[in-house]
Amino acid sequence: MDIQEMDVWEALYGRRSTRRFKTDNGKPLPVPTEHIEKILESIRWAASPSNLQPWRFILIKSDEMRNLLGEFGREMARLIFGASAEIFFGHLWYVPPANRPKIAEYTQTGMLWEYPKQANFILVPCISRSCWINSYATAYSQDNMWSISAGMAIQNAWLTIYSLGLGAGFNAMPLSDARRRELFSELMAIPRSWIPAGAFAIGVPEHPRMVGPSRGAFEALAFEEQWGKPLIRIGYKDKYEVGELPRVSLSEAIHKRRSIRKFKDEPVPDWKLEKILDVIKWCPNPENLNNFRFIVIKKQDTKDMITKFCEEYATLAYRMGNFEITQKYFDSLNIKREDQLKHLDEHRKEGWKYPSECDTIIIPCYSRTSWFEYPGSIAGGIEHIWATALGAGLQNMWLTTHTLGLGGAFCVFPLGDIRRQEILCDYLGIPRSWEPTGAFCIGVPDENPNPPKRLPISSYVFKEIWGNRYEPEFIKD
Repeated sequence: MDIQEMDVWEALYGRRSTRRFKTDNGKPLPVPTEHIEKILESIRWAASPSNLQPWRFILIKSDEMRNLLGEFGREMARLIFGASAEIFFGHLWYVPPANRPKIAEYTQTGMLWEYPKQANFILVPCISRSCWINSYATAYSQDNMWSISAGMAIQNAWLTIYSLGLGAGFNAMPLSDARRRELFSELMAIPRSWIPAGAFAIGVPEHPRMVGPSRGAFEALAFEEQWGKPLIRIGYKDKYEVGELPRVSLSEAIHKRRSIRKFKDEPVPDWKLEKILDVIKWCPNPENLNNFRFIVIKKQDTKDMITKFCEEYATLAYRMGNFEITQKYFDSLNIKREDQLKHLDEHRKEGWKYPSECDTIIIPCYSRTSWFEYPGSIAGGIEHIWATALGAGLQNMWLTTHTLGLGGAFCVFPLGDIRRQEILCDYLGIPRSWEPTGAFCIGVPDENPNPPKRLPISSYVFKEIWGNRYEPEFIKD
């Protein structure tokens, strides 16, 4: 099926993780180069802070590296899941007791995570630590926004993969501990300022996955105004209306989604907001742990506080340090030098009002893993994985927002430094084990901006090793 033909709703609700791929005499079945390039092209249409697109992907087809990543995955799975049967079966609480021994066999031995070996190709997403960005001054004390942005890019690719009749599974196991991550980085010549996040294995699926894992209850994932107060779905209200879902192709949703920062003074219907929240839980997330929660805010005083945080942080980001740094950023936006000071002042005063002017703000949070019912923990730090999974959910949400005729913008500035983040956590009651990431502002759009410049594929995709640029055959950069 061509990408142009698939409906966005079919893609959002039908996508599944594939861990078994077809082979012929031990060799993966081929994937057309044109399909590969459609997948790569969809990546650059994901949102990123200031359109910096802080990701790179290494495309790997070599048997040696696919096998190495498969072995890494098996080794790590044995370390994490190789606990006693009593402990591990507790992890499989949702599986019928009669099926647990079989699942435990290929899980605890690590066999399940060898699937990169059978994939046609692997994309290894590399996430920036931001040291290479030469725009405004480094005032942002949280680095999860880069991982979230990478998650949005990965989800664009994953939905495109599904629309092309292919299968994909994101295997975080191979690079989830510091030693294997460093070894792989050495072999791939990945610079120190980039983090390889996992093996995104893609190929021809052995069979369709008809039944997906269970999804979290709506009331367990979305809160109203404060942490812990469940958002009541519209079906429990005395009166409610549900409109007809627009039919939009996946390709149109991916390519026409924009960041909207000007909103009309019109309410967002409850059914549309509920639809936006519903699609989030259908994103891929590690072990289906649903490691995210969302606080839905409509109170004006809370929205005004978030706007104030934006204005304060914008002043820091654009005025701290040497103005030449900010000039480089404005140069990249094609703003004339003589207009830059005026633009800076207007941007600081007017550019961050939209949280107050939108209808609804959603605060996405992800877990730092303290509550997971895992048999073991991973040394070396994988917080970027949980943030990346949240990014995939946000991309589902953003594509839905656009499809429903609404506008959305994800603003990371309110939580750009630890102090403001702590204030907001105290105000909203967010526990210490959860990380709030920004403000997703939703409303009826009052603008239709042109798309910002996107990077050519050759600048963010490398072939087999870092620095060996992929030159597309079918898609013009």
